[in-house]
Amino acid sequence: MKRLTAAFTLLVATITADVAKAEPLSSALAKAHRNNPTLTAARAGVLVSAQDVEIARSAMRPTIKLRSGIGYSSVVSADRGTFGIVLDQTLFDGLQTTNTSRSTRRDCGLRRKTHATPNRISCSRRPKPTWT
Repeated sequence: MKRLTAAFTLLVATITADVAKAEPLSSALAKAHRNNPTLTAARAGVLVSAQDVEIARSAMRPTIKLRSGIGYSSVVSADRGTFGIVLDQTLFDGLQTTNTSRSTRRDCGLRRKTHATPNRISCSRRPKPTWT
C-alpha cells in the first residue's frame, strides 16, 4: 500500500511539475497594474489633471465668434440682415493665466508623483494618452 501511494504521489508530482510554472515578477506586476481599478482611476485622474493645464493655458489664446442677425425696419419697410466675425485676443490679464497654469501644472505633478504614474504623462504640454 505504501509503494502504491508513493508511486501515485511521484506520478502526480511529475505531471503537475510542467503545469505549475511561476510567472515572472515584472509580468505579474504589469498585469496587476492593468487590472487594478484603483490604479486605473488614478491614471485617469492624472490625465485629467494634464488636460486641466491645457485648459488653463487656453485663456490667452485667441477666440473667434460668428454673429448674425435679421430684423425689420419700419422706416424703410425692408428686412435687414447682419453678419459678422469677431476675433478676440487677450493681451494682458494681470498674470492670472500664468498663475493658474503654474498652479495646475504643480497639482498635476503632485498627483503624478502620488499615484506613481510613469513619466510619459507630461504636465507641461499636451499629454498623449497611452494605455498599456
